[in-house]
Amino acid sequence: MERKIICFLILFVSLSIYSQEVLKGERNGLLKATASFYPSKYINSNLKQDYLGGNAEYFFHDKFSFRGDVFQSLNDVQNTSFSMLGATKLTFGFNKHFSKGKWSPFVGIYTGVSRLIEKSTLPSFAEMLPQVELLPVSGLMVGTQFYFYKYFHFYIETRYTHQMNPFREGKLDDISFTAGLGFQLSTRKH
Repeated sequence: MERKIICFLILFVSLSIYSQEVLKGERNGLLKATASFYPSKYINSNLKQDYLGGNAEYFFHDKFSFRGDVFQSLNDVQNTSFSMLGATKLTFGFNKHFSKGKWSPFVGIYTGVSRLIEKSTLPSFAEMLPQVELLPVSGLMVGTQFYFYKYFHFYIETRYTHQMNPFREGKLDDISFTAGLGFQLSTRKH
């Protein structure tokens, strides 16, 4: 039992030593990437959509970063008049970080495009063919990151995405949430 405690303490101390750059809040030149599962819920309906997504983020300043995300839906969404067979989102934007040691809470804005595939469930034959639409999206995100090692960090974030519904009147605004383990590399010597 004592050996396990000693091994844990050695591991903890070594992780702290290797993460000194981000402990001080120095993020300039940091390149990060994540992949995650994003459950989401449409605000204007009871419909839910699950996405598999990932992002790459680059800190061009200790407090600011540029980020790009890609999302692919994993399930179909269906109600009484239409069935959304797929959704792909590609977004990019900027984040403002409020770094304090290992913690880095952030807020961000983004814009991009969404590709939706819809199939009507109404009886008309012409409406039975799938329709594909590209439309703009925009939104806000908020979250936090915890840097615990030179190459890894934990993160939690939530996103609000605004987009119009090209198939019916109304909006397809959604809220999504994710958390996980991210990877990072420093591209500059500090």
